[in-house]
Amino acid sequence: MKVGFVVNIHISAMRPQDCLQEYLESLKKCIKHDFHVYIIDNGSDTEYEFVDDTLKNKITYTYINDQWNSGVTGAWNIGTKMAIEDNCKIIIGYADDLIWNNSINHFISYIKENYNDDTVYGPVSNQGGNNQTFPEYQSWIKPTGQLHGFLWGFTDQLYHKVKQPNGDFLDMNTAGLDGKWGGQEIILESYKARYGINFIIYGPAWIYHKKFTAWKEAREYEKGTEHHVQLYKGKIK
Repeated sequence: MKVGFVVNIHISAMRPQDCLQEYLESLKKCIKHDFHVYIIDNGSDTEYEFVDDTLKNKITYTYINDQWNSGVTGAWNIGTKMAIEDNCKIIIGYADDLIWNNSINHFISYIKENYNDDTVYGPVSNQGGNNQTFPEYQSWIKPTGQLHGFLWGFTDQLYHKVKQPNGDFLDMNTAGLDGKWGGQEIILESYKARYGINFIIYGPAWIYHKKFTAWKEAREYEKGTEHHVQLYKGKIK
């Protein structure tokens, strides 16, 4: 099963290309599954030079420059739809302030072994939020009432169960959203009642989370704004 990694870029005080390169280097080093990376930049007008020669021809990717500034939720919707179109069976949504290790392979394998249309999975982390924060990995696997939005794993079958009429995975019309940056946790929590979705914390996967919060407000969010999307496909360069 092919895995689609959907990552949104932090546009912050730190140079975005430095942050993203660190995450991509750890991804290349650790992941043992067939995968493709979907990099969504919806907070700047710049196509960043992300990586150096060490990653050339090592990671296949699609870079999406979307000038509709819709925060994490909008970025994950764009990347998830593209991953589904590319026949990815497992989707991992997250931000670029994570550093991977080999435990992510166990996380992906567990989702494959329990392939279904009703569960979203999350790992534990140093800064996971909710009930996912631990100094190291845990031996248990248990259900939870809510998952923090730093990393989710789910199947294409779950996407098809909950997708909206416009193809979005996350319903941006959900009541209670802040209308700009956040909201994915609120939307996912609403899916428990709407679609009978379950949440599982997979303790044997522990992911280091820098938890950047300095988002740059590059432009005002306006519903109905025309999308100007440019795609760059190929190997990391």
